[in-house]
Amino acid sequence: MQEYWLYVVVYIVVAAIISFAMLYRVGPISNPRTFDLIEWSVQSIALVMVYFSTQMWEFSACICVLVVLLQVLPRRYTTRHTVICRLVVQINREWALASQVVDL
Repeated sequence: MQEYWLYVVVYIVVAAIISFAMLYRVGPISNPRTFDLIEWSVQSIALVMVYFSTQMWEFSACICVLVVLLQVLPRRYTTRHTVICRLVVQINREWALASQVVDL
C-alpha cells in the first residue's frame, strides 16, 4: 500500500469529483429503487473488501457469511447477536496481534 498510495488518493479524488458532478447535474436520488441499488452495490463492495482484507480466508468467509445472515434475518433476532459479533471481532484482533508478536 505504501507504494501505491498516490494511486489510491487519485482514485478517491476522481471518484469524488465525478460523483459531485453527477449529483450537481442530475440532482439527488429521488427513486427509492435507485437508492436501494446503490446501497446494495456499496454493501457488496464492502463485503468483498472484508473478504480480501486478511490472509485468513476461512475466517473472512465466516465473517462475510455472518454479516450477510445478520443483514437478512429480521431485526428481532439480530439484536441479541450483535454482542456475539463484537466478541468475535475482538477475539480476532487479539489473535492477530498475538500472531504478529510470534512472527517477530
